[in-house]
Amino acid sequence: MDPISHRNRDTTWKSIVDTAMNLVNARKGKKFKKSASWDVVKGPIQPDSNQCGFYVMKFMKDVIAHYSLDAPTSLSSMFKNVKTYTLAEIDEIREEWATCVIKHAFD
Repeated sequence: MDPISHRNRDTTWKSIVDTAMNLVNARKGKKFKKSASWDVVKGPIQPDSNQCGFYVMKFMKDVIAHYSLDAPTSLSSMFKNVKTYTLAEIDEIREEWATCVIKHAFD
């Protein structure tokens, strides 16, 4: 979870997510013998340290849009060609976020 250098800073979160997934599945009465498979995915590279939140939001929006397609491919193949988001793409995320905050703050 490091949009600047494409490395995992800490693997502790993996065990937390695995435990949470096991708890959810146990509550649903499911049990998986195989643990989750973790891949390092190279996402878009942010140009500075000031846009991290917007990069993460844009990245997650891309992932969700990708998986809403009828025939999704793996995340690794989706982000094979690592790029930097354009200022227009980041501004779009800023505008969506600001609109959402204003809507919920004044409704």
